[in-house]
Amino acid sequence: MVSLIPLLVFHIFFINQLCYAADTNSHNKILRDGDIVISNGGIYALGFFSPSKSKLRYVGIWYNKIQEQTVVWVANRNNPVNDSSSGVAKVDERGNIGIFNGNASTPVWTTNISIPNNDKNSSLSYKILDSGNLVLCDGESKGAFLWQSFDLPTDTRLPEMKIGLNLKSATNWSLTSWKSRDYPST
Repeated sequence: MVSLIPLLVFHIFFINQLCYAADTNSHNKILRDGDIVISNGGIYALGFFSPSKSKLRYVGIWYNKIQEQTVVWVANRNNPVNDSSSGVAKVDERGNIGIFNGNASTPVWTTNISIPNNDKNSSLSYKILDSGNLVLCDGESKGAFLWQSFDLPTDTRLPEMKIGLNLKSATNWSLTSWKSRDYPST
């Protein structure tokens, strides 16, 4: 009798990873509550989550391969989505990553950057890197980030993340703890 264990291992580790999620979401693709975007190497995941006993929903980045969810960055930490049936994240018409509560036209959180040429928004996408950095990219400018989560650290410093003050850009990279285990707000 042929052992099915090698086939099962192949399926679990390779087929599921290919079908599970990509590391990039394009301009026209919506991230709904329950969807997960995984970095190319499978290290980090991006999606909606509720911390501990909270019913509020946040968009965050966590270690993908650790069984107990360990969140390392939270986008809408001060503006949660009220329930799991209504949250969406997408690149909006102005070129920003926005988190929306249902069909609301005003986001509860946004990257809030100015994109000079709005007709290029169709080439914009966001991507979770193996460093844990969420980046907004223009498909036409290779390697340049229009926005990155590493410029807005929350409570966890990741290896490639900067901490301190950039005197040229007046950017202040500092960590801020969660209010409590149930609430990631400042």
